[in-house]
Amino acid sequence: MSRIPLLGGRFVGRRSELASVRHALRRGEIVTLHGAGGSGKTRLAIEVHRSRARHGLGTIFVDLAAVSDPGLVEPTFASAVGVAPAPGSSIERALELLAERSDLVILDNCEHVLEECCALAERIMSEVPEARILATSRETLGIPGERVIRLGPLSLEPGTGRISDAEALFLDRAARVGAAQGLESARQLDLIRLICARLDGNPLAIELAAARLAVLSVEEVAERVEDPLRLLRQQGGGRRLPSMEDSLDWTFDLCSPHGRTLLTDSGVFRGSFTVAAAAAVTGVGAQALDALHELVAKSVLIPVHAPGQRRFRIPEVVRHYAEARSQSSGRRSDLEFAHATWYAQRGAELELRWIGPGQIERFRESQADLPNTRVALQRILGGSGAVDQELLLGLAALPNPQQWWTAGRIEEGLIWLNRVLEVATDPELRARTVYACATYTAALGDEGRTRELLLEVDDVSGVLDRPFDRASAAFVRGFAAIVAGDPVAAGRVARLGLGELDADAVEPTAFRLLEVVAYANGILGRADDTAEACREIIRRSDSCSGEVYYRSFAEHLLGALAWRRGDLEGACTLLAHAFDVIREVPLRPENTDTLLVAANVAYEIGGVGAAARLLGAAQASRRTELPAASNSPESRDHLAQRYEELQREHRHEWILGREMTVASACELALETFAAAIADGGSTATGARLPTWLLTQREKEVAGLLLHGYTNRQIASHLTVSVRTAEGHVERLRAKLAVSSRQDIVARLRAGGMAPPALNA
Repeated sequence: MSRIPLLGGRFVGRRSELASVRHALRRGEIVTLHGAGGSGKTRLAIEVHRSRARHGLGTIFVDLAAVSDPGLVEPTFASAVGVAPAPGSSIERALELLAERSDLVILDNCEHVLEECCALAERIMSEVPEARILATSRETLGIPGERVIRLGPLSLEPGTGRISDAEALFLDRAARVGAAQGLESARQLDLIRLICARLDGNPLAIELAAARLAVLSVEEVAERVEDPLRLLRQQGGGRRLPSMEDSLDWTFDLCSPHGRTLLTDSGVFRGSFTVAAAAAVTGVGAQALDALHELVAKSVLIPVHAPGQRRFRIPEVVRHYAEARSQSSGRRSDLEFAHATWYAQRGAELELRWIGPGQIERFRESQADLPNTRVALQRILGGSGAVDQELLLGLAALPNPQQWWTAGRIEEGLIWLNRVLEVATDPELRARTVYACATYTAALGDEGRTRELLLEVDDVSGVLDRPFDRASAAFVRGFAAIVAGDPVAAGRVARLGLGELDADAVEPTAFRLLEVVAYANGILGRADDTAEACREIIRRSDSCSGEVYYRSFAEHLLGALAWRRGDLEGACTLLAHAFDVIREVPLRPENTDTLLVAANVAYEIGGVGAAARLLGAAQASRRTELPAASNSPESRDHLAQRYEELQREHRHEWILGREMTVASACELALETFAAAIADGGSTATGARLPTWLLTQREKEVAGLLLHGYTNRQIASHLTVSVRTAEGHVERLRAKLAVSSRQDIVARLRAGGMAPPALNA
């Protein structure tokens, strides 16, 4: 008869999976517990057996771990049922005995004899339909009627108590080696939480780490978890657990050649990676998709479910195993170069292809790639050989505006850029790095260092003597002047920089210079000049299909102008457009100003509680010395009093705002503005339209709509395509916060706009 393995320690976690197994078995389904090595498949299967035993139900446990010959699967099953080996008849007799008892059959460790296990399971269900089958495997059986229950990591989130399932398992196994005393203090629990997280919640790894408490302190285990394979080796005494290396060797041996190559090479990655990255970096090349599918099926790699491209993550313990294998293969340096090359190409494309459709998606991808970028930079900058200047250009200098500034990672970006600057000898690399360092240093308020870097900005741009460099130097000087409190100089220098570029340039530097012009005029309270710069940003944005990043900045400043002039409905509409983008890039430093404007608009439409929260969120989000462009000189004292009032009279709401994420604050603002626009808020829909609200082209389209022109007639009159005319009408509708073409005309008339005379 079969012998159920005796496992020490109590069963921890997996309650929902246990319930799912019971339910599926009652329905007569073939159940497969699918998971990585050490995920607790066998232990859960034994817990199912114990649950059945309490009700007098039997279990046949078929241990296939030691079965190396596929032809021995059926004899091993027969032996577990209690049938002595006999050529040709033992399986039939085993099925007869099984039919008499209708026991649960547990097929444990099926992955290396998968085809034979599938055949056996199908035969059992065909000839003994009353029997129940529970398989454990690193790969699914893939047969009709199979119910797969995946075992992922143990939860790292606290449950009904104050500890997670992973921590509870660690504490239970620590008690088994007599080391539980004192482990429930806050300090010790923090270390245990760290250990479990570093081990990705893998039950076997946690058990092995806890067993080390027989000879190590929790602090020592936490230190040694950085080298998990060494920590999690076999340990003497008591029940012998397989080491993590044993478990991973088992999986490695089951892989195809391409699967083995990808498993070995994937240790070069950090965080997550895409199919394209696997194909470009690892030795599997065009076979990456199939190899990834194999490793996911074997629970070696974990799919990451997020918007955009499908990504894959390698657990820390597996990564260390893969790194050790790649080191011994002699391919490590080639892998690291291929890895750095791939992410440098990605970084360069981020800046060079920034203007156009897919900006937000590319930004998300860059943030998902950031762990790989960091490790590539560390390998290059920490190496002993010559520094590859071209790789540093793509990894740090080119993508810095999106990779660090847009993500709000200014301090981190400056650390990396300063390190690059120390070794930058290539003129292009040094120039772009100096421009970035000066910008970040100014933003963080380091005046002395900024002055030093501005001198080098002038030097490198003068040596290269290209329009791009003169324009870039103008942006840096203009930005630094804004932070230093000299918006007049900032606007003057930025306009000179724009003169270095084509009149309709749509490269990032042109947009950044226009932002400086708009920002400087906003600080000075020059509404018409601010609006003109914002309209120019929008005009150029319109010429680039899908550009939203710089457009949202312009809409935020136009919203601030609308608020200053009392057009609260227009402010709500423009800010809502800006927040649609800002919530996707919530940590962009400029967003602090947008939240301040939103707080004031909310206050003036009667949402005082929302205003206090938005003020708190704005103040908490401030990470730079960039001043608020929305506060005109004449309103600063008045607004300071308003902010003091909100903090004093609505302190609870203000504190809640300080604890909000910027993304949550964006949602609050959008909800507040939506209600105001829908209800008319405290605004009058008949208020005169400010002349700066509409661009010249939008005024032309508005006049034609007042004459009753159709989109086709508008297109013919303006000599543009019908699609372009439709776009103009739609933007006009959105800007006026109305829902139909008829409403556009009504709003224009109510706002005092008359049909213009048309040329014959």
